[in-house]
Amino acid sequence: MLHIILLILKIIGIILLVILGLLLTIVLLVLLVPVRYQLKGSYYGELKGRTKITWLLHILSVTAAYDGEPSIVIRLFGFRILKPSRAEEEDMLVQAMEVLPPEGEQAGKIIAKEPINKELANGKSINEQATNKEPTIKESAKEETINKEPIKEDSTRHKSAEDKTEQNKSSSAQSDNKIFTWLTSIVNKIKSILLKLKFSFQNICDRLRTINEKKEEIQLWIADKENQKTIKLMIRQVKKLVRAIAPRKGKGTLTFGFDDPYLTGQILTGASLIYPFVHKHLDLYPVFDRQVLEGEGWFKGRIRFGTLVIIGGRLLLNRNFRVLLKKWMG
Repeated sequence: MLHIILLILKIIGIILLVILGLLLTIVLLVLLVPVRYQLKGSYYGELKGRTKITWLLHILSVTAAYDGEPSIVIRLFGFRILKPSRAEEEDMLVQAMEVLPPEGEQAGKIIAKEPINKELANGKSINEQATNKEPTIKESAKEETINKEPIKEDSTRHKSAEDKTEQNKSSSAQSDNKIFTWLTSIVNKIKSILLKLKFSFQNICDRLRTINEKKEEIQLWIADKENQKTIKLMIRQVKKLVRAIAPRKGKGTLTFGFDDPYLTGQILTGASLIYPFVHKHLDLYPVFDRQVLEGEGWFKGRIRFGTLVIIGGRLLLNRNFRVLLKKWMG
């Protein structure tokens, strides 16, 4: 009996070790195996691009493209997933193609029914004539209706003329109402824009006041040695993050310009702060005499989640950073 219990415990232990080993391998794969990405696109009046993300020897791949319409494909072990089934596709097609039958078919159905009704009516009239051999009242009624038809036509003409005059009056009234509503909408929009400008100006003034009031507090915060150490740590980790995410291969060109040369120069001076880090992969071509925005390029890189976890862990291990993070989040 004891031997059986020990055997069962041994089997349970082996199963638990296998499960823990599988979980550990999955965690290590997620942290150490990088996610590779490829970017390719261009903009010459129209945006076109394609992005491909792969992981673990293309076991998992995601491809997204845009060429007038967006599209995305997700594959696992080479098989496409997250794809609607055939029945769902048929239901979608049926819902999209639901259209009423054309008027010709409906008219054909109505015309097909008319002769049957006429034959029934003729059958009834024959039976009535057989039973009642007296002349029917319908013939006299038809003669009276024939004599009264011109009067009905005159009355319908008068009614149509009156209807036309009423329609003209209603259309003119509707046009006046449209003009009035259009003018009121423009006035309301102008009022809302003025109110937004007023509130935005007040907010800017309030922020400047708060900055002047907190100027001394900011200077004291920067002068603190612990805060200086935290700032240096954050700068180092941000640099490492940029290196971990930035593409390793690729080349791109960007041509930009505005009608105002001064504005083009300002943007060029702002881009010069980042250009030393990307000059190997990106060429900038400023244009000072016209407005233009064109570019194309392709880039390849990889992101390892383990590196991101290490960067976040180093920041969170700093006590002063945790205190500042609580203040910023709170």
